[in-house]
Formats: sequence, C-alpha cells, structure tokens
Amino acid sequence: MSAIFGVLLIPGILSVILIAFEDQTNQWVMQIAGNEPVEVKTKRLAQKNELIYGDCGALGDRLDDVIEECPNYVYQLRLQSTTAPFELRHEVRIKGEAGRTVSYFFINQVLTEMEVTDPAFAQVTFNKVKKEFNDTKHNGLNDEVSEYAYPVGKNKVTFVYDPDKRLLRTIRLEGSSIRPKGENKSVPALQKEYKASPDKELPLAGGEPAAQKLKQYMQAGDLPAYGCGALGTTYDQVLTTCGKDLVYEEQDKEQKIKRIGYEYKNRAIRLTFHEDRLTRIEVEQKDKPWKIAGVNKVFGNPVKREVKQSYYQLGQHVVVLSYNDTMQLNKVAVADAKWHKQELQKKKSDEFNLEDLIF
Repeated sequence: MSAIFGVLLIPGILSVILIAFEDQTNQWVMQIAGNEPVEVKTKRLAQKNELIYGDCGALGDRLDDVIEECPNYVYQLRLQSTTAPFELRHEVRIKGEAGRTVSYFFINQVLTEMEVTDPAFAQVTFNKVKKEFNDTKHNGLNDEVSEYAYPVGKNKVTFVYDPDKRLLRTIRLEGSSIRPKGENKSVPALQKEYKASPDKELPLAGGEPAAQKLKQYMQAGDLPAYGCGALGTTYDQVLTTCGKDLVYEEQDKEQKIKRIGYEYKNRAIRLTFHEDRLTRIEVEQKDKPWKIAGVNKVFGNPVKREVKQSYYQLGQHVVVLSYNDTMQLNKVAVADAKWHKQELQKKKSDEFNLEDLIF
C-alpha cells in the first residue's frame, strides 16, 4: 500500500517542484534579459532617483541637461508663478514607443518629479505592486482611490490606476528632499501697468460708444486695451512688439500649437498660435473691470450664453465676453473661426463648439 502511495505522490511532488523551479527560472531569465518586472525595476531605480523608461535624466538634474539628452520632445510648458515664492516651473514631455509618454517636471530648472504613462502597464496587477512595496493597508483596489503612494528612501513612488478600467496607467516619482536653492525674485512686469496706445485703450467706464469700439476691434480680429498684434500676426512679430518677458509659454509640437502669456499689475494677456500664426487673443482686466453700458444692445443676442460668459460670432471671428461675480466685464477674447472650423473638420466633426475656444 505504501508503495502505491509512493508512486502516486512522487509525480505530484515533482510537479510542484518543477512549477516552482519554472517560476523562479522565468524571473532569472527576465532579469538576465533586461526585462525586469515593472514593479521590481521601479522600486530599484527609485532608490537611485531614477524612473523606469525615464532615460533623459534623474531627480536633481538640470533642465538644460535633460533637454540636451532628449532634444526631440513633443511638448514643453514654462510657467512663472506670479505670487511668492515666484517659482519657475517647466514640464517637458517625451513620446516613446507604443503609446508611452514620459514627462519631466522642474522647479527653478531642477528636476523634482517625473512620470511615465504606458498602455503596457495594464498587465501589472495590483497584487504584484502590493507585494513588492509591502503594502499591508490595502487588500485590493479601492473604487474611490486611484493613486497608491509608497516611500522609497527619500523619494515617493505613486502608482496611478484608471478609475474605470481599474488598470495601472501611470507611475510617478517625486523627490521630497530635492528642492532648488536660492531666492526667487518677483516678476518685473507685475510691478508696472500695461497701457495700449491711446487710440486702442478701452475706458474703464463708458456707454455705447465704448461697446461699439470693442465690437469694431473684434470684427477686425483684434482687441482694444491690447497692442501685440491682430489675428494672423506671426509668433516672432508678437515677441518683437511685446517682448519675451513671459509668465506662461506652452509648445505642442504635434498639434503645432503655441500658447504664451504676459502678466502685468493691471492686466493679463494670453495668446494662442497655430503654425506660428496668432489664432486667439484674450485680455483680462485683473482688479478694475470695465463698466461698459449697452453691451447687450451693441452685440445683440449671443450664440450661447452662460452665467458669466456670452459667445458671439462676428463674421470670421468668434468672441467671448466674460464677467466677474458682480457681472461686470473683466475679460474679452477673439478667435479665428475659420481655423477653428478647419480643426473640427480634421476631427471629422461638423459641430461648431464654441467652448473649444476657451483654453
């Protein structure tokens, strides 16, 4: 009888041993082949201030060094804060293989955070992450939680899951102890008021003549209280006219779009370019709104009206009038409707969506 059990048991034991050996062998092969499991590699690299697929730099690197290493970025953002501590922030995005994107975030030109989004991450289960990072707090994914963060040395690794599909989407690395040194100075332009030429300034208070002036400039693809160039002006011409002291600069190489912003004590100017041609102008009166009567009479019925915004189409241009909490006019915008319609046609859509003009 014992011989029979011996014959029956030995194959089972051998089977278990072979399965365990095969699993361990697969791990060895993956590591030798350089195909280390994502969760394992993420933890190992985080200890060295590095992120999986983040080949352009490590936490603490300078912006210029990252750009030099990977000059073919698809997106870049430069944002100067207008309140203390007046930090200068950058984002640089690199496009990789098979839909992968890697973003690098800088404060005062020092890399403090980076993240990678990859469709292949969907194959990495939460149980693998949980085991590698010794997570004893979560039994599984929580419907109300999409981000799970773990300390790794002085850094923090965050796994971001798609809330609907419940699959891993993004891995983020932050360096809590990496902060640039030195004092930040205020933005010089914030200390002065912006004034357009006398014929283009819009009075802070006025009646129908002021509303007529606003409409006339908008019909011509321009705005009063502004002097950087009408719609169609080139990017270089705008910088020549209004300078390079920008608080906001965004470049999307794939969409061929640039956005820039000027900030002054009294006024903010935001401009959008497509293929280096100005396609949208926005001017915001920051502290003192325009008290202009007769706007509704002059402009007529809007194409669309919201609580604080009214949208109009004036010939080849779309205009937006925005109001503050006391319903006084504090922001005006004009955009090239023809370019906008062309963009919609590329997307095979006939809908004229005015909301797309508000960035």
